[in-house]
Amino acid sequence: MGYFLMSMGAFAVVAIISRYRGSDDISSVNGLAKENLPLALIMAFFLFSLAGLPPSLGFWGKFYVLAAAVDERMYWLAAIGLLNSVISVFYYFKIARAMFFENAPESAVSANAGAGLSIQTATLFSALFLLVFGLFPEGLISFVKSSSLMMP
Repeated sequence: MGYFLMSMGAFAVVAIISRYRGSDDISSVNGLAKENLPLALIMAFFLFSLAGLPPSLGFWGKFYVLAAAVDERMYWLAAIGLLNSVISVFYYFKIARAMFFENAPESAVSANAGAGLSIQTATLFSALFLLVFGLFPEGLISFVKSSSLMMP
């Protein structure tokens, strides 16, 4: 669920940017923070959650997957997972750097134009869910554990 919401939120932001800048290329996010800081901050949150950084649900997802590998003495799998996470941080931070520290292309249309209500709702819902359950994961973790007991 967490990964779905992280991906849905990030792709919703990309859809907003693509709609107004006419491109979904990495350079289309350049300078986004100077034009639309809330949208850039939400996208950064999704990226950091995908990278598995606290205080997001992405952190807890990666933590429990890696902990399960260690519990099963599959240290090689945990090491590969950890290495993959470190590599992914590099790519996610590259996008964040472009949003906050690069200048927008001169031909870019402003990303300040309003987005559709459905995309705004999906983006805000995803961000709030990831933040709330990242800060207070106990309820979701207990739900998942109790649900797993019903599995054959």
